[in-house]
Amino acid sequence: MYFLSKMCFPRDKFKEVFTDLDEEVTEGWEREWQESLSAARRSSELEKIDASYREGRDAFLSFARDKIELLEK
Repeated sequence: MYFLSKMCFPRDKFKEVFTDLDEEVTEGWEREWQESLSAARRSSELEKIDASYREGRDAFLSFARDKIELLEK
């Protein structure tokens, strides 16, 4: 839920939900979130995703379809 709230919701909408949790737990999650963002920014895969997105909707959807098919194998 913490990571989904970081990706999908306005930042403060669910803030009160996480205030009741142990601060060490949420700090750990926040570190993990920041490390994941940093790794994603350095990823060569991100460049491929970005390039397919810039090519247009059809290219992007084709790229996504190919990735999903690879995961299913």
